[in-house]
Amino acid sequence: MAASTLSDQDLHAVLAGMPDGLLVYDRNGKIVMWNPAAEQILQITSEQFQMGDPSQLTWDVIDQFEQTLAMEDYPARVCLRTGIPQSGIIIGARVSSKDIRWLKVNAKPVFAEGDALPDRVVTTFLDVTAEMNDRRQLEITRKNLEVAAELGGLYCWQLDYSTQTFWTNAEAAKMLGDPTDHQTVVSRFWEMCHPDDLSALRGAVADHDNSREPLRIEHRMIHSNGVTAWVRTVLIFQRSETGKLITAFGVVQDISDLKANEERLVAAKEAADAANRAKSEFIANISHEIRTPMNGVIGVAGALAKTAMLPKQTEMVQLIVGSAASLQRLLSDILDLSKIEAGHLDIQGTRFDFQAELIDAARLSQAAAQEKGLNFEIQLKPETIGLFEGDPGRINQVVRNLLSNAVKFTATGKISLRAAIEPVPSPDGRVWVRIDVEDSGMGFGPENAAHLFKRFSQADNSITRRFGGSGLGLYLSRQIIEAMGGTIGARSTPRLGSIFSLRLPLRKLPDRSELDLLGPEPSLKIMESVADNPEARRIRILLAEDHPVNRKVVQLILAPFPVDLTLAVDGQEAVTAFKAREFDLVLMDVQMPIMDGLSAIRQIRALETEQGRAPTPIAVLSANAMDQHRDEAIEAGADAHIAKPVTPDRLLAAIDGLLNG
Repeated sequence: MAASTLSDQDLHAVLAGMPDGLLVYDRNGKIVMWNPAAEQILQITSEQFQMGDPSQLTWDVIDQFEQTLAMEDYPARVCLRTGIPQSGIIIGARVSSKDIRWLKVNAKPVFAEGDALPDRVVTTFLDVTAEMNDRRQLEITRKNLEVAAELGGLYCWQLDYSTQTFWTNAEAAKMLGDPTDHQTVVSRFWEMCHPDDLSALRGAVADHDNSREPLRIEHRMIHSNGVTAWVRTVLIFQRSETGKLITAFGVVQDISDLKANEERLVAAKEAADAANRAKSEFIANISHEIRTPMNGVIGVAGALAKTAMLPKQTEMVQLIVGSAASLQRLLSDILDLSKIEAGHLDIQGTRFDFQAELIDAARLSQAAAQEKGLNFEIQLKPETIGLFEGDPGRINQVVRNLLSNAVKFTATGKISLRAAIEPVPSPDGRVWVRIDVEDSGMGFGPENAAHLFKRFSQADNSITRRFGGSGLGLYLSRQIIEAMGGTIGARSTPRLGSIFSLRLPLRKLPDRSELDLLGPEPSLKIMESVADNPEARRIRILLAEDHPVNRKVVQLILAPFPVDLTLAVDGQEAVTAFKAREFDLVLMDVQMPIMDGLSAIRQIRALETEQGRAPTPIAVLSANAMDQHRDEAIEAGADAHIAKPVTPDRLLAAIDGLLNG
């Protein structure tokens, strides 16, 4: 087929269809031809192109570094001047202050016959703005990562096993001694690993070899300057479908400061734990030392109260008993504070009669209110009748504290104790029980409300001087209620009274008949029946107690009853006495010379097993009143733990309960 010449119409059609921009320069550098794509890319009108002189156009030309490019360095001008084609040159056309069109330019010379320099130059260009922007963004990201890696103490490298090439960031290059090949990267890494960690690290890498998850391990590395650093290494292996290793990427982070901080924290924690243990031991010891003489005061006063006395003597004994009870409450508060600070506040979950527990908690405050001439009301809604599941002892403790405060701070008027179930259900099928203690006392203002539930705090410092108190009661109440998942708060009007409210999530058992599960109420049936029946067999009790006052207290309490009391002054004497005869009950102190009480209990239990004797009820009488001491006693084989000071009612009830059991 013979060649034909394109008509002007065909040529314009070809130029109009080209996606690339096209400019044709004559030998003087004037633009003599262009296509629509050039107009669109450069945002220059046909009229502006017709001016012919590029210097008169509205856009600036810049290089890749956004520096202005001299006209003589335009690819077309270079091609005109030298006759050398220019290929793939990246330049920018700044069409506005914010808009840069990046172009990839090719300039090809066209020579007239016999000329050494081009007669004209044909220039084509592509708009590569998107590509350049992506590339520049990647470069910015890379630089940011480099800076972040440097600031974060990161050493990064990548090994390409398919091309046998590698890449490291600047920090890794310095660490690895500017490696020259990928094998050097690997060998130098292993050389730097601490000898004591090398085996474990190699094993971790070997075990992880076929996993697609990152390997994270902490170990030590020795730098070229001899400094040992703790590092966290993360290794990622990429494999083909056949399992062939393609790339390995590693990041090493210096965590020496973190490890040093961890060591300091561990040391600080150990010191704090030691201090806390020392404090707990001190509190336990001081509790023991206080409870021992207080046991004598309360026990003797209780026994004395049961004898015939003159009215004046009765009043003095009551003062002794009341003062000792106050001291005992303060000691219990201090022990609870110690438990809270150690995180060992135990909350029990047992079944109990809710209304009976509240009535019991109100008994002492009701009597105190009557002595002050105050009205005392108890309003318990019908829905609070029945069995609930919770910690009755702790609920009793909080309610007693609130009622005691109400009586203390109320001169005239009344005290009210109310309880109801709120209609909103609690999680896990429990119900919200609300208990309100209201008084008509002195009240407090909003400026004092924030301090009420802080430890060692009173609403007003003058209160301590007028009414006494340690400032622990409300703090402990809040901690106890919150430990049970509840809330406690107060609202008050000065000189008109206060309302303290607590909300507790408790599980309500469906049928009050389940009260039978609680077992019989504490009583003195056996002790009383023995005392009333002269022909009944006397109760044989072994008491092991090294303190003469405490021995005398128990003797005085048991004196009215037909009890044969055998005394031992240490654990060894108690074991010897137990071998010699049988007893109905053993009362065992804990801290004794020669052999302590817990060791004696273990020997007694072993002796019973060896001789095939039935287990004898054993109750520990101990000034060590914390939960851990009770648990230790039960673990040793005791059946009950009675905290000193021992009152007649508590001791007799415990004995009756053990003999009933």
